[in-house]
Amino acid sequence: MKTLLIIISFLFCANEYLFAQNTSNQLDSLLSLSKKLAAEGRLKQAKDRTLTLLTIFPDSLSRAKIYNFVGNLCMNYSAYCIFYHQIESSFIYLFAYDMYEKAGNKLGMEGAKRYCPSRANSFICAPLPTDGSQVKIGCWIQDNTVFRWREDMR
Repeated sequence: MKTLLIIISFLFCANEYLFAQNTSNQLDSLLSLSKKLAAEGRLKQAKDRTLTLLTIFPDSLSRAKIYNFVGNLCMNYSAYCIFYHQIESSFIYLFAYDMYEKAGNKLGMEGAKRYCPSRANSFICAPLPTDGSQVKIGCWIQDNTVFRWREDMR
């Protein structure tokens, strides 16, 4: 009887391990499709498709992977979003910061923060968004984020 319980326990653990491996492999496969879309220049589609994966993979490790992917997408393809005003061009980095924060990626947050709006260059843009207001990010992002100054970010 004890041997049977050990075997059943082992099979249950092995099944959970295989499911976790399959989930990770499935997510990696779907992220590689998003990576391919980005390489083809279909950035908005890559971002949107990646964020929809949050509904399919609700576990925290998958969510972190998904948010990191979108943060990296923003950082790697930010040059596609150059606007007349420098402050507007930096909104993409606020969005990247948000994604890294949701992923719990402090290193990514620091990288994005370096390019976020600074009070030192605030003379460039008029009128300035107010601190804490929603700002629309154009270009391929087509999303909103909360405006804040680099100096006020943690």
